Amino acid sequence: MPVELLCTVCKKTYCVPPSRAKQNPVACSLKCYSKLRTGNNNPNWKGGLVERICLWCKKEFKVKPKEIKAGGGKCCSRSCSSKRTGSIKAEKSKLKMRVSYCKECNKKILTKPSRPLNSGTYCSRKCMAKGYEVSLRGESNPNWRHGIEPSTIRQKRVRGKGSYRKSDIVKTYHRQRGECAICSESISDGYDIDHIIPVSRNGVNTVGNIQLLCPHCNRTKHSKLPIQYKAELIAVCVNNEINKVIKYFDGRDIQKYMVNNLAMLVTSDAVMAGVDRNSPNFMLDYPSGIYHGLRIELKRQKGSYPTPEQKEWLERLNNAGFMAVVCKGWVEAKEVIEAYLG
Repeated sequence: MPVELLCTVCKKTYCVPPSRAKQNPVACSLKCYSKLRTGNNNPNWKGGLVERICLWCKKEFKVKPKEIKAGGGKCCSRSCSSKRTGSIKAEKSKLKMRVSYCKECNKKILTKPSRPLNSGTYCSRKCMAKGYEVSLRGESNPNWRHGIEPSTIRQKRVRGKGSYRKSDIVKTYHRQRGECAICSESISDGYDIDHIIPVSRNGVNTVGNIQLLCPHCNRTKHSKLPIQYKAELIAVCVNNEINKVIKYFDGRDIQKYMVNNLAMLVTSDAVMAGVDRNSPNFMLDYPSGIYHGLRIELKRQKGSYPTPEQKEWLERLNNAGFMAVVCKGWVEAKEVIEAYLG
């Protein structure tokens, strides 16, 4: 038979089985049972919530005592806490700010101590533009080119004919193996981006028209095509090497053996006069031993090799009884001449 009991919370009667009645229940439901374990009746009771006032929005809120002991419970929500910490940091940073005044509108400007000393001159871009209209005139302007087209206008014209990315420049660097595209010198210390067909000759600003040069080659190339610049560079290098050889042997006893000069440079004037452009640069018409004379094809020390036509010339001269060789640099040519004259 069910046993009738009285709930200690809601004061209502309820029935339970005899086995359940032996456990002495005090509540008729979980709802009534939870009310018995609130506040002081809870075995984990530690004094309840504490009323506080938010330091940011000044509203009342309740917080647990353990949060107050941990140093929290100062703000009612996370948004108020973040706003309060932000305002504290801003006030502390203002105390460390450097104070200056705008040159145009005399407005107060606060700048960080880490910024350069020249920062804080103008309060806005509008004031900066007005100030630059007066201060940056004529030679004081960094873009001053004595009336020539400013670099900013040229950059706009270049950008209108294509573009490239930084990754394209890195690929070009690896494709050139870290060497200048003209003189084959290392560009690991620095390089310039050059247009193969110059922009002034309607060249485009794309990856296919980009090459990396050393600063010297880029500044001396100007608006020339690579073929034209290389031809002038080779002619100048060979001429310098020959002049060094002539200067070395100038005033020595071997000068009496020369015929019409120690050497002849195959220039454009000589080609127009009928000289083959593939003939050797250096000619010494003095017999020595089994040779009728000496012929030297001068090349640069790096990145310069004889063409098939020049090799054919040297082979024909060797078969004709001349000593025809290839020398890289005037030092090697000097040693060959000294060995030839004995």
